[in-house]
Amino acid sequence: MKKQSVVKKFLYSQKVAPYVFVMPFILTFAIFFAYSIVSMILMSFQKVAGANTTFIGLENYKILTNAVFLKSLKNSVFYTIVTCIMMIPIPMILAAMLNSKHMRAKGTFRSILFIPALTSVVVAGVVFRLMFGELEGSFMNQVMNLFGVEPIIWLRKPVTVWITLFFL
Repeated sequence: MKKQSVVKKFLYSQKVAPYVFVMPFILTFAIFFAYSIVSMILMSFQKVAGANTTFIGLENYKILTNAVFLKSLKNSVFYTIVTCIMMIPIPMILAAMLNSKHMRAKGTFRSILFIPALTSVVVAGVVFRLMFGELEGSFMNQVMNLFGVEPIIWLRKPVTVWITLFFL
């Protein structure tokens, strides 16, 4: 009983209590964030082929060719420009419409527009994968089938990949 009171006295002391309250965050941070970062850095120096890993040093950091780098840069710039074009005017128009005196069902539309803020990234990814899956039964393939279009493998062709990225 004396040991229990010593532990209790230690945990409830004013000097130790702040550390006890912060400890769950520190443990969570160390396990899920710091470990992941260190693991990612170590993996960047390895060639990973399934379960086989080989240390290759700085090979992963060398730019293979200028053509690969330029294509990657072009895709990044294109994605940035198109998303800026979509992500600035469209939300501003929707916001102006929602603040209009003539808009009906404002609360419903505000709720619908707020749903993405409530869903986690994992849930959004799963829903996205179900919508744009490779099977004929995926949602977008069924929608396309209504218009007489054959099922599309959405994430294999550059044009359809861009469409799905912008839709996401």
